[in-house]
Amino acid sequence: MKLVLSEPTQLLRIPKYWLLAIGAGLMAIHLSLVWQGNLPEFQGNAFVFWAAAVSLVWRKRDDLVFNSSILASLVGFGLIAIALLRIHILPDLGLFLRLFPLITGLGLALLASGFKHLRSYWREFVVFILLALPPTALAFIEISPITARFTTLLLWISGFEVQRQGVYIMLSTGASIEVYHGCSGIVVILQVLKFVGLAFLMFPTTWIQRMILPIVGIAIAFLTNAIRVAILAVLSAPGNGEAFGYWHDGNGSLVFSMIAVSIVGAICYFWLMQEESDPEEWEDW
Repeated sequence: MKLVLSEPTQLLRIPKYWLLAIGAGLMAIHLSLVWQGNLPEFQGNAFVFWAAAVSLVWRKRDDLVFNSSILASLVGFGLIAIALLRIHILPDLGLFLRLFPLITGLGLALLASGFKHLRSYWREFVVFILLALPPTALAFIEISPITARFTTLLLWISGFEVQRQGVYIMLSTGASIEVYHGCSGIVVILQVLKFVGLAFLMFPTTWIQRMILPIVGIAIAFLTNAIRVAILAVLSAPGNGEAFGYWHDGNGSLVFSMIAVSIVGAICYFWLMQEESDPEEWEDW
């Protein structure tokens, strides 16, 4: 059935077109703020996770119920207004910028479908929850000693004369490094698990895949980070300050995270795409 408009302005009276415009505007505001901020880890995530949320909504566009109540609409407008005012009055690039998509997404869902049909957007909410998780979300897990042991093993296999004392790795060249929490790999593991969770939301999965993929993701993230720590240990020798800084604090620090995410993403894509699942079963999961 085709939609016939008697006049051009009638298009503006259709609620879903207003919702589309509001959603596009909120996404543009958030992505522009993220792009301006000094959050390299968050920038790539924001674009990918916004694209995933839009794809999920588009996939079920014909099944959405546009029937909001006055109360739900008021709450939705309120959430969006508060988020915009908060960004305008205190334009910091901290935790609230991570929460912005979740808050405004909830407001937009209330405008569109009200309280009664919020459950139909649960996948999009989970996408924004994953996006909002800060790098310190797993700070309570300490794996520095394990990373130090494994990195020492990698250096020994590579032919270096290496010793370890706790979280300190020392090479015969005079180079030494401390594997503290920030270099333990827990941040990379969280990054990878976010994308594994995103894959579960985007594709049908079996229980075997939901068990194996997180384990594979953690192993790949840990291995790639250990390789980075081994490189840092070698570069910690005197005279390599610039190279060490690049791989420790500069753009090089993100390379291995990108490698881990790319490998796990490729595994998820090709494995999950090969599976044929019942769409109804997938929706109930």
